[in-house]
Amino acid sequence: MTMQESLSVRKAFEGKNVLVTGATGFVGKVFLSMLLDEVENVGNVHVLVRGGKDKTATDRLTEMFSTSPAFRPLRAKHGSNLSAFLSAHIDVVDGDVSQPYLGLTKKAAEKLAKKVDLVIHIAGLTDFEPDPCQAIDINIRGGMNAADVAAMTPRGRLVHVSTCFVVGNRSGEITETVTPGIAPNGKKIDPETEITALLDAAKASELTSERKEPKWLKRARVAAGTKFANGLGYPNLYTLSKSLSEQMLATRTDIALSIARPAIVECAVSYPLPGWNEGVNTSAPLVWLLASPFRELPARPDVRFDVIPVDTCCRGLMLISAASLRNEAEQLYQMGTSQENPLTLGRAIDLTSLGARKHHMRDGATTLERFVLRYLDAVPVDADREGPLHVSRLRKLAKNLRSFVAEVDMKKVLPKPVHAALGERVTRAQWVTHMALQGADMNLRRVEYMLRLYRPFIHDNDWTFSTTSMKKLASRLTSEEKSTFGYDVTTIDWRSYWLDTQWPGLAKWCLPILEGEEIPNDPPMEPALRLRAKSTTKATTKDADEVEGAHP
Repeated sequence: MTMQESLSVRKAFEGKNVLVTGATGFVGKVFLSMLLDEVENVGNVHVLVRGGKDKTATDRLTEMFSTSPAFRPLRAKHGSNLSAFLSAHIDVVDGDVSQPYLGLTKKAAEKLAKKVDLVIHIAGLTDFEPDPCQAIDINIRGGMNAADVAAMTPRGRLVHVSTCFVVGNRSGEITETVTPGIAPNGKKIDPETEITALLDAAKASELTSERKEPKWLKRARVAAGTKFANGLGYPNLYTLSKSLSEQMLATRTDIALSIARPAIVECAVSYPLPGWNEGVNTSAPLVWLLASPFRELPARPDVRFDVIPVDTCCRGLMLISAASLRNEAEQLYQMGTSQENPLTLGRAIDLTSLGARKHHMRDGATTLERFVLRYLDAVPVDADREGPLHVSRLRKLAKNLRSFVAEVDMKKVLPKPVHAALGERVTRAQWVTHMALQGADMNLRRVEYMLRLYRPFIHDNDWTFSTTSMKKLASRLTSEEKSTFGYDVTTIDWRSYWLDTQWPGLAKWCLPILEGEEIPNDPPMEPALRLRAKSTTKATTKDADEVEGAHP
């Protein structure tokens, strides 16, 4: 069998048993739904889910299958038979990626591993600035724990989901290579040594923190961790943790490793439904910001904004997993659009402005949106140029006005007759103005934080991620399966995608979260979905979020 032979995803998965982590996250949900929906001949899918005090792992997974929009295709296809279908294919494993053997006993892990043909590790903490201790436990130790279980399986296969942005602060073409022992700034590093140094920095920050409440100690750890990551040339602690995980996995000789590096994972083109998204992903805060009165985005218009739809990403992950099951996978696959179909920041900003105009004319739009915001266009500006509308200047203005309003004594300013007649109204107006300026200061502080967080991705760096390995793999897909599993980013029409898919998707699934609203799930299935738990090994109860590791 040669690497040039055609590849059938369904044949590769036929009768095979896989272990999937991170299935409750954004990418994990879409991948699991696609796998079960399009590969009905798959064997057992062992789904690692962390149970808690209020809900067991089985309860969490049952609720997800029953109410998440990601599983609408499955519910539509199987209807009342979904319980039987899932019970025949799903094995619920109560586990925790941050614990040895994924939270299982060694004996239970060995028993499970004997039945597994491939471990697909999607779980990860995707906060840009997480608590360093959690980032180490989940993103670094979590990857090694998944590898330990994979090493117990008959073939030792592991597909590990990382991110393109592990390459750190640099520009230009990024080849599909893993280089253990080297940081982005060129410094020679040992991952275990860096982990120890990072933990020491976090502990030292607690000792020097002026406030000892848990919230402030966490802030101190995050600040220390971010500084540590920046010192090695990484945009943030998230990319550092995913990079160290890659480096440690790449040096292991007891696993057959394939790393999947997606770029910025965003709204689905078609699966599970057009525009579907979940949570607050990379572009949502930027779109939210540009749909507000804020109009100057510190960004370079020529920088590539490497967006890949979540269903395209999951099709790529299906192909990588299929190749791994056939022992034909490469060590690294980058999945992005910057090389073959680049979207620049300038183009994204223009399309966002067009989308905002349409959004501000929707039913229920406010008067401000209809008659003011719809006529404002966002523009990219130099991040280091402090113009009149620079966030720091606006914050300073808001603070000064708030102080001025608070200090004005209306009894002294207004004539006695005027104060006697209007004093109560004026005092209330003064209070309302003061609170409005306080709110403006808080919002501007939030904007300032967001811009600092995203600056490496929209201003400082211009990455072009090579996707040669992914293109070669996709070209081998059988013609019969191209409509289902075809991976081709060149077909994305950015204008159509951004205006007809991305913008509506963000407006429905993500932007309300930034306004403090909740996104409702679908109504529970009727009759109620019942998922039989095949494996109920109890995991340790450590807070390890099972979220997708696919954003920068």
